[in-house]
Amino acid sequence: MAPRTPEQIFVGFALVGLGIYANYKYSWGEELIGFPLPWAVVAVGIVMLLLNTCGFVGTNKRKRTCLLLYFTFLFFIMAAEVSISILALSYKRNLEEQLYQGWLDASPETKDKVQRKFNCCGFYTVNDNPGPSCTNPPAGTDSCAVAITKWVEEKLVFVYIVGFLSAAVQVFCLVAALVLTKRIDDYKKGLEASFSYYYYDDNDQLIVDGPAGRNMI
Repeated sequence: MAPRTPEQIFVGFALVGLGIYANYKYSWGEELIGFPLPWAVVAVGIVMLLLNTCGFVGTNKRKRTCLLLYFTFLFFIMAAEVSISILALSYKRNLEEQLYQGWLDASPETKDKVQRKFNCCGFYTVNDNPGPSCTNPPAGTDSCAVAITKWVEEKLVFVYIVGFLSAAVQVFCLVAALVLTKRIDDYKKGLEASFSYYYYDDNDQLIVDGPAGRNMI
């Protein structure tokens, strides 16, 4: 059993790409939500890339220190992802109120971007703090509250589903890292019992002398 670092590295790249795309595509969303969610996704992706590189080295080079670092930081990332998913669930309960506050605080440019995207004006009514493009809205124009709320709800579903699924995969990786660390300990203890002389070099590489000569582990 070994941590599934290649898959996790791929997920890290995917998160970085998704965060950058979301920030470019929906730059107005940060003002309404009140949290830089795309950049948070990018940060998690970068940390996952660095972390799983460490796990890959620990797995293939039998570096116990790397595996322990991998386990520790992966645990904190998993806890953060679960917290974000729970936050998304709690945010959904008073979503419309939060969005309205974000609408009141949003710049005129952001309001215009939202109004053009959803073909609406104002928030609860067409005259409720509209952007400059809606000074004289045509008859029959809808307000933006329903459209914005529905859009954000759909995106939040993906946030907490991905968070919980990713945490489930990382639980497997945590268990795998612990098992592999234990096996490395047992392996080195076996070497210590089988060979007459051993030491660690400057690169934390185990050097053993035995009947077949010197070996690097």
